Amino acid sequence: MIEGIAFQGFELVPPPVQRLLKQRFRKLARATGLDRMQTTVLFVNDSEMQRLNLMYRGLNKSTDVLSFAAWEGQPMPGLEHVLGDLVISIETASRQAEEQGHALADELSVLLIHGLLHLLGQDHERSAEEAVLQAECEMGFLSLVDVPVGLCLVGRSL
Repeated sequence: MIEGIAFQGFELVPPPVQRLLKQRFRKLARATGLDRMQTTVLFVNDSEMQRLNLMYRGLNKSTDVLSFAAWEGQPMPGLEHVLGDLVISIETASRQAEEQGHALADELSVLLIHGLLHLLGQDHERSAEEAVLQAECEMGFLSLVDVPVGLCLVGRSL
């Protein structure tokens, strides 16, 4: 666990990328106060992601990242320090990085930040205004960890 983030399935991520993700998220956690919060990030393959996406969203296809907030609205007593869980498909992330022409570490950083913002209550799918707000926050977080802001996931769809 680094500064509030526990990684599971991390063996699916190449070791050099693991090291860079840990460095980036240590920096992000300290700069934003997320080091006082707990989040679990689970890396899976596309078939597992498809199963989870079908189970929780009714969509029978893989996706890049799923977010499961520990609470919505007011924090639950005793769980104020728990943000929730993220699930990332390493296969989808790899494809997206290749299609977009950037490094896997950058794509995984984008997906982690995108998911963290969902755990913090932002949702680009609710309205155009929220999409702009989430894109701005994503770009701010990306900038903090030295990832090009042009890779912003919300920005890809605006």
